[in-house]
Amino acid sequence: MTRLHTYVVATDLGLAPNPFHGVCTLAICKPVIRRTARVGDWILGTGSKTRGYRGRAVYAMQVAEILDFEAYWCDPRFHAKRPDLAGSPSRRAGDNLHWFDPATGTWNTVPGSYHDRAWLRARDLRGRQVLIAWDFVYWGGEGPPVPPCADVNVVCPGRGHRNRFPPEAVDAFAAWIRATGLPGRIGWPLTWGSDEQAEETAARGCGSLASPLGQAHRPTSCSATSRRTETRISSDCASRPDDARGVSCSRPRCSKSAPETGGRSGCAHGTP
Repeated sequence: MTRLHTYVVATDLGLAPNPFHGVCTLAICKPVIRRTARVGDWILGTGSKTRGYRGRAVYAMQVAEILDFEAYWCDPRFHAKRPDLAGSPSRRAGDNLHWFDPATGTWNTVPGSYHDRAWLRARDLRGRQVLIAWDFVYWGGEGPPVPPCADVNVVCPGRGHRNRFPPEAVDAFAAWIRATGLPGRIGWPLTWGSDEQAEETAARGCGSLASPLGQAHRPTSCSATSRRTETRISSDCASRPDDARGVSCSRPRCSKSAPETGGRSGCAHGTP
């Protein structure tokens, strides 16, 4: 049975969720949702009351794949989501930041990245898995109010999350989200100011900083092999070559069990 998991995105950095490079991922924070969600489930994040966005949608995604942490780190489709502290804001906010070192038998975090602290790493790894969605819509700070779904208020009021909704409410929510066309990322993270927006736009080689956000280029079919490119930031931006869906997966096999907090060890590319 398809479920809907809703929660409040307390701080939207473009990190959790990470809506960049043509795929939305939830790889850190919210360990219970990440541990219990299944392929086909919907995830809805809404704005916080303290920022004046209570009840407004930040993003919604339908889970298409689930990977453990080591598989996520090793998979070449998601190497663009490894943090690059010298890169653009979207690259600095990479969520592919925990990796297993088979030589020491320990989990590590990319130095200097947002969650480069032992307690944050431990909390993230309790989630055990990374949620991946090709079909999603990300508004950031520009999302609409979430309407009642089959007369059910699906918005989470505060801390924690909600996922006990009747099937008719889940179906109504899915219909509302699908009506958007699931265009991908169409907004900026709420915490990004004009400097970050300009830096990100310039990093993508766009000629105009004043053009409004455009719509994502959608595939002509909904087959599993169709490509999705990230939402264009302005009308004159070229399609990005780093569309994750367009990269074949050649994840190396892993040889031995790893600690309970994550995946398996022994990947050939297990270190930065």
